[in-house]
Amino acid sequence: MGSQIGIITVMVVYVILLVSWGIFQGRKVRTGDDFAIAGRKLPGWAAALSERATGESSWALLGLPGAAYAMGLTEIWTALGCVAGIITAWALIAWRLRDEAEKYKVSTFTQYISVKHGDGYMGWPEHSPFDIVIITAAVEQIPQPLIDQLADNGRLVVPVGAPYAVQELILIEKKNGKIQKSRLTFVRFVPFKRL
Repeated sequence: MGSQIGIITVMVVYVILLVSWGIFQGRKVRTGDDFAIAGRKLPGWAAALSERATGESSWALLGLPGAAYAMGLTEIWTALGCVAGIITAWALIAWRLRDEAEKYKVSTFTQYISVKHGDGYMGWPEHSPFDIVIITAAVEQIPQPLIDQLADNGRLVVPVGAPYAVQELILIEKKNGKIQKSRLTFVRFVPFKRL
């Protein structure tokens, strides 16, 4: 009975400390950037470990102890491998993404992709020409920049038509600078959204 009261007391104190810490830190948050990336005040290694903590916390709480119970202490190598992977990802990737995020003034990876590459309508001129371009959302008009970025003997496959209606799958081929259009079949794709 006494040990149960001790466990309950420890759990209650732990929850009170967690809630108190959350309230204390929550008062510092003024913007979405403060919440998402701590106002860029964290050092890179702390941001990288914090990012991984969300996904790894359930594994560390449930998976690792269960595996250690089933397999023994040799399971420590799993934990070390996970930590090595996190450190490697941080050393090779995280600092570059952080520099790019500051350069483009974004706080999430999806914002970065959106700002850097747009919605795809203009293609990717700095890496053209392309042999094959596949558009996976319906457009009402075929984007001319994508046609212009085709290599000679290049192909563009695109669904063309009104949103949420039956559309045609069109194959555009560029041969000797001339454009040939072919209708392949009828399809239904989600509409292409412009940013």
